Amino acid sequence: MLYERLKELRKAKGLSQKDCALELGMPDASKYNKWENGANRPDYEMVCQLAKYFNVTTDYLLGVIDDRKEPIDKLRAERDGLLKEIERLTDIVDKTKYILSKA
Repeated sequence: MLYERLKELRKAKGLSQKDCALELGMPDASKYNKWENGANRPDYEMVCQLAKYFNVTTDYLLGVIDDRKEPIDKLRAERDGLLKEIERLTDIVDKTKYILSKA
């Protein structure tokens, strides 16, 4: 699955294997080529670097999930909702303090 995802993501960027390898700081494209052909696998650190480079999760890259962005987007939406709720509650606390100070 990893090799299929690497190939798909690289092609989506419009890069050759050589160009992709160079952008990843790999002077020799043969190592990257082996990853895409399934002959070898990147180590943990490189999987993390690849996920960052392609702007996907490691779970997507490794084939654990099929949606590139869903978990990240869902967490961001939840975070934004929680931040709005915190702002709303802070306003209520501030208004309550003001009312109590005038009593």
